[in-house]
Amino acid sequence: MDHRLGRKPDDAGESRIEKLLKVVPLASDSDNLFTNASPLWHPPGAQGIYGGICIAQSLNAAQATVPVAFAVHSMHGQFLLAGRADDKLVYRVCRASDGRSFATRKVDVIQKGGAIFTAIIGFARETTPTGERKHVQHSEPMPRDIPRPADELGLEEEDLGDSGAFVNKKVGMVNLDSNHAHEKRVHQWGRTRYRMSPSAGVHAHLAALAYISDCYFIGTIPHVHKIWDFVKPPQTEFDAGGPDLSQQSSCHSRIPASDEETDQTPETPCIGMMVTLSHTMFFHAPRAVKADEWMLSELASHWAGHGRGVATQKIWSKDSTLIATCIQEGVVRLADKGLHHGPGERSTSRL
Repeated sequence: MDHRLGRKPDDAGESRIEKLLKVVPLASDSDNLFTNASPLWHPPGAQGIYGGICIAQSLNAAQATVPVAFAVHSMHGQFLLAGRADDKLVYRVCRASDGRSFATRKVDVIQKGGAIFTAIIGFARETTPTGERKHVQHSEPMPRDIPRPADELGLEEEDLGDSGAFVNKKVGMVNLDSNHAHEKRVHQWGRTRYRMSPSAGVHAHLAALAYISDCYFIGTIPHVHKIWDFVKPPQTEFDAGGPDLSQQSSCHSRIPASDEETDQTPETPCIGMMVTLSHTMFFHAPRAVKADEWMLSELASHWAGHGRGVATQKIWSKDSTLIATCIQEGVVRLADKGLHHGPGERSTSRL
């Protein structure tokens, strides 16, 4: 198979990620209740399903209830409980408001009678580029001189496994040796594993972006403290293969893979618990989102303490448009000093 963003459709012509994130009406007489159309992904060793499923499918459910002239501009999600892969999810959409310019939806994700995730999602009526009104406008440019991965995947199909609906490629960390964690920046590329179908539309690309944005997001916090030992085996990383991009950069240091053996001593800190609490996204240019093309993420953390931490993420499209800004808060607790857990023993239910 040609790995240059090949498309592997199902019988309906949908790509893998479209099928994975699809929601369908729960009943023919209800336009506010939806459920997942495909099995839920439970990453190996995690306590629950991949959190990006709830984020992306909540967005898909909400998008199904707004007029086509409206596009998502913000989403704030709160994780309540770990989801199980062996039972369906129900997405209950509340139409909180419908105005001329903005609409708001509240989505509760229900499993076994209880809420596991809740989200407030805002939509704005799209304006034409030649609109009558002038706007205050600016946008942070994409960082310069970031090495880009090749369009072709540098690995064989079977190396990705059956769960990899997306792939990513780390570039590395800037200011790795700084004594100030907030000065460090992590850069990585991500995209869907296969090209999305021609009929996918902007809503499908936005849902795929939301899904990919949850990949190792909260893991930024241990990374900026040079803590690499927190998830074994890799749970949500699907490296695209090919050359090490950090070697092509004069300012990036390589980030060890999460299943890689590193030099450690009994005094080396390791993560005992890491769980996402909330996930917020601001969508800046919905029509510019092409989730099946490489997108650059810049991750950082400006604060951690009291057993929690906050990570930020800016995402640019392949053509350098700033398409989204994300914020994630999570529980990040160190294991007892000198106590190293074996694979699967850490609590990392949502990464």
